[in-house]
Formats: sequence, C-alpha cells, structure tokens
Amino acid sequence: MLSLGVMTLFFAMYNQSEIFGSTGGNGVQNHTSVESAQGIEVYNKVKDSVVMIDGVVQEANEKISINNQSIKAPPEWWFGSGFVYDNSGKIVTNYHVVEDTTKLVVTLANGNRYSAKVIGVDPVNDLAVVQIDQSALSKEKLSPIPIADPSTFRIGQPVVAIGSPLSYKNSLSEGIISHTGRTHTDLQSGTIWVGGFIQTDTAITHGNSGGPLLNMNGEVVGVNDWGELSRDALQTEVPGLNFAISSGTVKRVIPQLISEGNYSYPWMGMGIEDVSPFAAKKIGLNETSGVIVRWVVPDSPADLSGIMYGDVILKADKLVIKEKTDIVEYLRTKYPDDIISLDILRSNGSTHDLLIKIGVLGNSSVTY
Repeated sequence: MLSLGVMTLFFAMYNQSEIFGSTGGNGVQNHTSVESAQGIEVYNKVKDSVVMIDGVVQEANEKISINNQSIKAPPEWWFGSGFVYDNSGKIVTNYHVVEDTTKLVVTLANGNRYSAKVIGVDPVNDLAVVQIDQSALSKEKLSPIPIADPSTFRIGQPVVAIGSPLSYKNSLSEGIISHTGRTHTDLQSGTIWVGGFIQTDTAITHGNSGGPLLNMNGEVVGVNDWGELSRDALQTEVPGLNFAISSGTVKRVIPQLISEGNYSYPWMGMGIEDVSPFAAKKIGLNETSGVIVRWVVPDSPADLSGIMYGDVILKADKLVIKEKTDIVEYLRTKYPDDIISLDILRSNGSTHDLLIKIGVLGNSSVTY
C-alpha cells in the first residue's frame, strides 16, 4: 500500500492523463484508436445496407382451448440480420434465419419495412437469399456491399460486425480475425463437416445471424453465423468463439442460389477420419498424415473410383492431406463433375492414383 505522502508525490510528479489516459472535455476517457476510427468510418459507409429480418415461423393456432374455450395463440416470430447483395433488392442472410418461415419482413436502416420472400437456400452452408418486395425498389436507394477477396484475410486483421443482436437494430461490434479455414459439423446431418469459416472474437449473438462481418475497407469478409461458449478453469462461461461464413463461400454459393434456388454441394460418398498415431504405426506411416476411409457409400463417386474401406488418402491432386480439414477445404473449391486425383495408400502397403468424378450431395447423404 502507498502512504498518503507517497501518493501525493506520485500525483504531483505525473499528470492524471498520463496515469489513466487522456480524457475528453467531459472527463470521459478517450479510448479511440486507429481501428476504432476506421470502425466508425466503416459503419457510416455501410449501415444503410444492413437490414433486420423478421419471420413468422408459426401461424396463429385457433384450435388451442383453455377451459373449453377456443383461443387464438399468438404467432411465433424469429429475427436475424442480412445485407444488400445487389441493386435489385436481393438480401443475403443465413438459412437458419428464414428456415420454416411463412412470412418475412425486412426492415431497412431508415425504419421502413417491406415484405419479402425466400428465393434460394443452402442448408449445408447455412446461406439464403431473400428478395425484397419490388415496391421498395422505387422508393429506396439500395447500395450493395462489396464482397472481399478471401486471399487477403490475415489472422489479427481488425473486423467489425453489424446486425440486430436481440433485435437492437444496426448495432456495431469490433474484433479481429482469430483464424480462417475453420470447419464444423453440419447441424442438419450431424456428420458432414463444412469448411470455410472465419473465427472471430467479434461479439456475435442471437439476432446478428446473417449480418455482415466487414474489413476496414467496408467489404464483406463473412456472413455472421454462430458462436460457442467455452469454459475457463473455474468453469465460467467465456464468450469469444464466434464464426462467420467466408466470403469465398458467399462468392461461390450465392449466384447459384439466385439462379437456381439451391446449391449443388460437391460430394464423394465416403466417411473419413484423421489418421491416429496407432493407425499410422499399423499402416507403416512415419507420421500421422492423411485421412483414413471408414466407409464408402455403394455406387457413389468414391465407390465407382475404386476407393475402399481402410484406404489412406495422402494427396488430393498435388495437395498434401495432413488432416480431415484439408480435404474438406479442398472439396469446397470443387464443383460437381470436376475430376480430382487421389493418392491412396492401401493397408497392404500398395499405392494407387485414383481418379474420382465429384458428385452432388443428396438430401439423405451423410458423408463427404
């Protein structure tokens, strides 16, 4: 503890602003950094292009009765965010924001509300396109937000998210890109790994879904999608693990959703796992690289190419496969009917170069 005399000397030698940071004229500490100033500029640049989406997921039910008297239950509403994709009133959002909705309303930054309809969905990548009622086009000036080049992403790069968390319209949060190329299990099937996610510590909560994650140039680097809560040593929930769908996925998927209403997801028809140290030793590998095939769907592209249970995939074309995420990410860059070469190591020690023609993921498919 400092004595009163020492404390007096301490404050006499140093100005308060040097100790606690400079303050504004109202005495409030000024934390504005270069990144914060850029965040303000980005917000002002794109805020009018970010929307809130309300959806009715359950119509009023008149068959419910209490004390033998029929009542009309209120409809159930769901909400999220989105952003203007083009001048014709198309809005990009998450599939889970519009899933099972029977009515949609898009609220612009100026407060004007317009009815809308879903014109394309991709449940696997969790993307959707919504079309605003054409009457809005003659009344509003809709400015699309440009989509960023994913090759420019850097870990530590500052980003901002804009959306409607808990329905608080046009809210801004700041953070960084924590990592790129993350994968997670598709919530629809439970077994398909989906790649192309940006990890960020930017605050994303219920209602931010579908809104843009932006770089300091005001370009969309990702579509805010979901978050997780980790736990520290004291078992306290610690927020900060949030994910956005990469702009690379947006560039590939959205045009097809607009033109066809759905996305043809590339598929090989096999289940794979990372090679464990035990499996590597058994197979004769010097390191735990590649992925091991655990099952093959009959008559699938993998089956027709000759891939078998127990095969270890070491390369896809010239890409060295070190773990499952590598092949998931590589497959994400391909289209149905593309042909790729897989370097295979068999359990008997033989090697093979197999050609596989990429197929289309079906509704009942549960493999890559």
